[in-house]
Amino acid sequence: MANYIDLTNKQFSYLTVLEKTDKRGSDRSIIWKCKCKCGKIVEVNGSNLRSGHTKSCGCIKKEHPN
Repeated sequence: MANYIDLTNKQFSYLTVLEKTDKRGSDRSIIWKCKCKCGKIVEVNGSNLRSGHTKSCGCIKKEHPN
């Protein structure tokens, strides 16, 4: 039985979660395969998705430079 919150098909800013990977982050969080609005596929730590720390593949910085 799954002991995690399934993020599949959830939207986090520019990222849409495609599937869970077998990888884990340093904090033991699940790494998720995501598709960015720009089309790039990236793997992102689940805790970073949920906290809003990771919002895109990096393309958002190009659109909104500080």
